[in-house]
Amino acid sequence: MYVIVSPHVTWRPRYLTAQARFLLVELHLNALRGCVSLKAVRQAIENTPMTLDDTNDQTLERIALQAPQYAALALKVLMLLIHELDA
Repeated sequence: MYVIVSPHVTWRPRYLTAQARFLLVELHLNALRGCVSLKAVRQAIENTPMTLDDTNDQTLERIALQAPQYAALALKVLMLLIHELDA
């Protein structure tokens, strides 16, 4: 899995920790919390990414849809976190 956080920065995590796995589950459950009907739950489940790569792609897509100043800030935060994790 590679995460491209900018045109010049690509990051490949060394491993997926147990904490990251639980975070992934929490993100999926949070997507279901806003559902108010069975149909909405089914649609949310159908659109739930099945892999961490897909989840990261979906997250970056959501960031890209934000207002430019928020998207830029989010990418800077991601780059900072990746740099700290890689250190």
